[in-house]
Formats: sequence, structure tokens, C-alpha cells
Amino acid sequence: MKETLKRNPEESYKEYLTRVAAYIALLKKQGLLNEADEASNIAFWEIFDIIKEMVECESRRCKLDDQTQEAYMTKVMNVAPKLIYKFNNPEYMDDKYEGKQFEVKTFFKSRTQYCIREAVASVLEITPEEAKVLLKIRSARAALASENDRTEDDITVEEIFTKLGEKISIAQITELILIEKGKESYNMITEQGIEKFRPLGSSGGGQESYDIDEVVFGKSLDDDVKQIFDGVFAKMSRLEIYLLLKNYGFLGEDIRSMDMEDFVQDSDFKRFFAEDTSIRSRKDPVKTAYNKNVKIEKAIAAMAKSDALFKKGCIEFIRNLGVIRPDLCSTIGGFRILISCLLDENFEDMNQNIFNSILYIINSPKKRKYFNGFNDLYKIFAV
Repeated sequence: MKETLKRNPEESYKEYLTRVAAYIALLKKQGLLNEADEASNIAFWEIFDIIKEMVECESRRCKLDDQTQEAYMTKVMNVAPKLIYKFNNPEYMDDKYEGKQFEVKTFFKSRTQYCIREAVASVLEITPEEAKVLLKIRSARAALASENDRTEDDITVEEIFTKLGEKISIAQITELILIEKGKESYNMITEQGIEKFRPLGSSGGGQESYDIDEVVFGKSLDDDVKQIFDGVFAKMSRLEIYLLLKNYGFLGEDIRSMDMEDFVQDSDFKRFFAEDTSIRSRKDPVKTAYNKNVKIEKAIAAMAKSDALFKKGCIEFIRNLGVIRPDLCSTIGGFRILISCLLDENFEDMNQNIFNSILYIINSPKKRKYFNGFNDLYKIFAV
């Protein structure tokens, strides 16, 4: 099978994927679903460079920041392998495309367009439908700036409203732009750094400051929860743990923001890469790293589906992440989870620490821009 799935040097990507798609479709018809999945993954990495280029182009077009582009890439990597068997296969094409064949980039662009909306939605903690509207707003704002030789910041809500044919209300445009830019707290205070913070409403003079270790982070995880986390991480290779540390900023901001092409040149990465026996092909470390990242994200997502004790451990992880890396917490919808926990009697013993952490974040000028759960926060005071 592996020989069949290799791209011949004389084959274009379009010719290669058309041939392989037919082969995978045949496997599915024969009921060989595991073999079809394996073949799809192999084929995906053969065309990965095309997929990556598409994601980068679409990210520029939609003006996605690095955080949203990363979320977009992750979603595409989860979806794209499952679409390969349909590529230029007449059985899965609309009648209007009869006799036509797609280019690889065009095919995946059209079928993963919703991934952009979902990525924007997950980062900003809004619905996919709201993300769709926000993307229209961005497009209109960029067009107005270009047409009038102005900066996008100079474009008014009223101009966007008119450009969009008055089909989207000024109120909704305003709300989504506020979310996009990051809402500001009404209570502006001076940020005291990572060591100390003041509660909302305090003036600072003679007011008590709180140690983050005690008030924001709270106590460390219970031993039982630690054992569960240890069990999850025990299944990861040292390379996967090293990538997790990079992704979540535990190795420092410089390494977190480093391009994967540069990170794979790191001496520790090379050492862990060499000793990882689960790697099937060592030809392209960058592809391997992206593949490992998908596995890591799935493992973290699976944590929240476990029993109540384990869920508390995950919530503690999310709460700590919100303080240290609010951008990542926002990406995974962490703030909405924390607010939901404040309303759930099953997590009553964690409420004080969660609330203190949220207060700290929204009182930090640098951190509050990632907190887009103000509408959800009102639920707490409505109870």
C-alpha cells in the first residue's frame, strides 16, 4: 500500500491526489476503513506543503493573527485527511461540476472555509455565525481603507454599515469590533506585574495586595488528580511533552513564537526526535511536529470528558493557563468554561479561586484583551 501512496516525481500534486483518492474510495467501498484512514493520513502528508501554503494565504486574506492561524491550521489538519477520497471523484461531485477537475488548493480551500470561521469563533469566544459576520466586517473595512487611502482604524462603523448594504445592524457591527479589539474593563488600574495584583475598585493606597500563588492560583492539585495527569503524560513521548511545553509557553515566549522550521533545529528537539520510536518517517521533522501537535491537542481535549475528579484537575489547568497565557486560554474557550464552573454547584469548592483569577485577568491591561467573556460574566450577577 505504501508504494501505491507515494507520489512519483513526474506526477503533479493534482494527478497524484486524483489517483490516490480513487484508491482510498475503493478501500472504503470494500469495508477496509482502517486501511482507508491510514492511506488518507499518508496522502495528507504528501500534500502537506500545499495545505500549509493554502492556510497561510487564507490567513493573510482574512487578516488572521498568529493565534487564530494556528487554530485554523489545527482544524484543517483534522478535517483534510477525511476529504481526500472525494477529490476529483465523480461520485462525490455536484452535477454542475461534471467533467471538471479541481486543483488541490482550490478543492481544500472550498471545503475547509468553515474552519476559518470556527478558528475565529474559538479564539474570540463567539459563535461561528458571529465569526462569519466579523469576517465580512473585516473585508468591508479593508476594502474601504484601500479605496479611500486610509488606515483601517480610521474607518467608522457607519461606513462599514453602508458598505455591507445595511444588512448588518450598527449595534452588531459595534459589538463584534469591540470583541475583536478586546473589551476594556470599566475599572482601570495600574498593572502590578505577575507577583501582585489588586482587586477591582481598589485605589492602591493602603489597600491589601494579594499573592498570586495563594489567591489566583490557589492550592496545588490533589494527589489523586496528579496521578490521573501523570497517567496521561506517561503515554506521551518526551518529544510530545517538549512540544506541549513550547506550545503553551512554558519554555519562554521566544521559543513559543518560534517558527516550527526553526524549532526543529533546536538541539533538544533533535535529541528527543531521535529517541522517539513512535515516529514512522524521519524525512520531515516539521511535518512530524505538526502531526504530534494534533495528537497533543486531542489528548488535552479528552481530559475534559473524564470523571468529576479529573475535570477539576483540567479546570485547575485552564485557570492557571488563563493567568499565565490568557491568549491560549481564549483559544481553547477556557474563559467560558471557567465562568460556567462558577454557576455549577459541582465546582463550588473551586469558585473563590476561579473568581479571583478572573478578577486578576480583567484588571490587567495586557491580559484583559484576551478575555471576551464579559457577556457570560453577567450571568454570575444575575443568579
